Amino acid sequence: MVAWNIRTAVRLHQARLYTINSGDIKLKRQSAVYAKVPKGTEGRLLSFFSGDDSAAAGSESKSREALATMRDKLRGEKELVVIFGSELRAVDIATLVKTFPSAKFICLADYANSRGAADMGLYPDLLPGYQPMTGTPGMHLQQMLAAAKDGKIEALYIVGSNPVARYGIDAASLEKAFVVVQDMFLPRRPPSPMLFCPPAAPTKNPARSPTPPAICSW
Repeated sequence: MVAWNIRTAVRLHQARLYTINSGDIKLKRQSAVYAKVPKGTEGRLLSFFSGDDSAAAGSESKSREALATMRDKLRGEKELVVIFGSELRAVDIATLVKTFPSAKFICLADYANSRGAADMGLYPDLLPGYQPMTGTPGMHLQQMLAAAKDGKIEALYIVGSNPVARYGIDAASLEKAFVVVQDMFLPRRPPSPMLFCPPAAPTKNPARSPTPPAICSW
């Protein structure tokens, strides 16, 4: 939906799209300026937009030229909307807001249900409705995985996500924890021991459903 809105804004409302990505995505064709950067350097590049040219040292010369052009043009944009994904975290996000103080920001969720999970209060430091919590906040995902690896967490219940693949974690490192996974498909690198619970998958023709419409019962 976000990509559709971007294309509509570019085609019908003369919006200008500036894109930074580590791959070649379809929105490259709609971009006024497109910079392809090495994966993992997105956060560091924020310093480049604050005037630190050395922050783009790891990018190819063509990308550095695109970044320089982008920086000059963004300074003149009066109605700027910044859309960013999970490549930016914590301090990076704070730096982004300081770099473009008059902009509006849209944070893309990792998965389809991530926004609903956040609304329900599953952030470690926020209650339902994004209300601040009192006391010590809980652990974020990477802290939980580290604690499970060290045996400090005895069980993990993972719903509709694959942190092992996303963060490049060795599934065998979670062998000290009992892992329950609820998802449509069995993970490619499942940790052990693990209990896999496929949810119901209603379709117009259940016989053609990729997974049996079964519910795990305890």
